[in-house]
Amino acid sequence: MKKADHDLLMEEERRLFYVAITRARDKLFLITEKGNESSFLKEIPESFTMKTFMHGKSVRNESIICLNCDSQLEKLFSFCPYCGSKQ
Repeated sequence: MKKADHDLLMEEERRLFYVAITRARDKLFLITEKGNESSFLKEIPESFTMKTFMHGKSVRNESIICLNCDSQLEKLFSFCPYCGSKQ
């Protein structure tokens, strides 16, 4: 099996995220579960964002976030597939 270039995959994901954002005409609502946010949200300047919180029951288990690169990980990972740090 060919090893994937994780930097290339992250850049492609970032490009798709940018394309999706630029398709919005007037307003854009990005909805996420707390603790399960995309790492790309941090790249949007605070002056363009407004955060609101809704309390409700989660239908999904909590995500594990890499302490080194803030990527979302599956529970079974012992190493981050994005930065290689041990979890």
